[in-house]
Amino acid sequence: LRHACGGHSHGSRPVEATRHYQHRWTQFKSTYLAKGRSPIGNITHLWYRHEEQARASLHVHAAIWVANGTENPSAIRATVPRGPYGPADPTRGLDDDELQWRQFVLGVQMHQCQDGCHYRHGEF
Repeated sequence: LRHACGGHSHGSRPVEATRHYQHRWTQFKSTYLAKGRSPIGNITHLWYRHEEQARASLHVHAAIWVANGTENPSAIRATVPRGPYGPADPTRGLDDDELQWRQFVLGVQMHQCQDGCHYRHGEF
């Protein structure tokens, strides 16, 4: 995001940050949440809303409906997909959809610690 904002903090470049966020959301939605076959099942309906937190952190809340019998509970997660062999070989055992999902998540949701990071201090 800093790159998209010309090296500045997203808080000081709200237009550029918002445009970048919108581009990423549009790509994610068209790649993974289009009606029909997806890694989580056959999507029949999608509802979502965009929000921002006090620190100008844009994000989405969504509800996704999939056709009965097509759902893939193992693909519905908040973490990067990792195969059964753990961190030593994280992609071994993943199918093509899981590998594609893993690549996407790693590309757009990498955690970057800062001094006040709750994650680093074990609070999450």
